[in-house]
Amino acid sequence: MSAPSPAFGLVWVVKGLRQTHRGPRVLCVAEGTPLFHAAYDVCREPLRDVGFGLDRENNSRAAYWHRLDCDPHVVLSVVAEATVAGRAELVRREEERNRRQAEIAALIEHAATQLAASREDARRRLADLIRGARRWSVHPSVRDEAIALTRQEALDAVETERALLIVKRAGDTVERAHARAEREARDDGDRARARDPEVRKAALRACRVITAQDDDWAADRNDIGWSKSTTLLGHALAEKKTLSRKATANALAILRIHRGQVAVDLHALLFGA
Repeated sequence: MSAPSPAFGLVWVVKGLRQTHRGPRVLCVAEGTPLFHAAYDVCREPLRDVGFGLDRENNSRAAYWHRLDCDPHVVLSVVAEATVAGRAELVRREEERNRRQAEIAALIEHAATQLAASREDARRRLADLIRGARRWSVHPSVRDEAIALTRQEALDAVETERALLIVKRAGDTVERAHARAEREARDDGDRARARDPEVRKAALRACRVITAQDDDWAADRNDIGWSKSTTLLGHALAEKKTLSRKATANALAILRIHRGQVAVDLHALLFGA
């Protein structure tokens, strides 16, 4: 037969004479090699013209339909050209595979870097919250957990999500507290006194004094600082630069609850006769 045994590194097995619509052919098959499949992909038509193809029963195997009257020199010439083209295609594929692997590795490294940065950012944001002026906004039920998270060198995925959730909920708490400060107060007397600029200044000063003493975030009932029912509003008021009329009226309402911590000389101004 015309197909040389070493063609494309294939080891041919003769299956026998077959009658085809193009005349009698000797069918040979071989387990496909990377070189053959690459050559067949880029030189399909020339190879098919001289009898090469894929086994119909198993496309991973090569087939050669040997024509009894074929010119062996033509077959060898086509095989030689296809071999060169196949090797070039294998090189191209290897280069493409290496490029893709490098891209994937770079993406993985970038994602890992971003993940590490996001986890560190979450830990830092929680630490800033716990140690900052708005630590009062962290719910008492998660304060110990939040402190423990900030003391870890690195957070895992679950801990990162938890840290960000605590930070988000604290932010929501701050927004609600400030919104509450601007609601219309119920007491007519408080609303009337809140119109006085001096009352506004005194109320803000008193809120800041009590807030400064609220180191336990109202965790203990010790008559120092705010209580559990007033701590959020009290801290929100204390961090304002100035108090509006509505905020002042709401400040007067909670300062009355804690009037024992308000300077005596301010009682008449803030609470009336």
